[in-house]
Amino acid sequence: DAPKVAPVELTEDEKGDFHATVNTDELFGADPRPRPSGKQRPGKKTKSDTSASTRGSQSFQFGEFVSHELRLKREADEKAFEASKDKDETIKSLEELRFLSLSTKDLSDDDAYWIERKKAQIKAKLRAEMPMEPNNEDESDE
Repeated sequence: DAPKVAPVELTEDEKGDFHATVNTDELFGADPRPRPSGKQRPGKKTKSDTSASTRGSQSFQFGEFVSHELRLKREADEKAFEASKDKDETIKSLEELRFLSLSTKDLSDDDAYWIERKKAQIKAKLRAEMPMEPNNEDESDE
């Protein structure tokens, strides 16, 4: 009960070489769509060179898309973090400046000592961050 083998015909070309020719109707059956005689079946449709989908497989494109989205999210998170950090630094600087304006006039000597010591630390930090201009070398602590 072996399957029937399609007969193979050999044809000779101009050079004298023989090539096998097979009757495709016997191998694959008749074409399901009626076509005018002499016309071949149209080829498969292919995307044009200008198509956006010429960069690879869908999984590769999806990976690129996800990677791009994650990069954008990370950059947005970094910007938000930097803005929050700048805000916190500004608030701290303003609190230090407000602390410098505290009066120790009505405080005990012990409390006044610690406040003046903290003021001296803040002033030293501010001097290190913002050096005085050469023509304004005022060293007073008042």
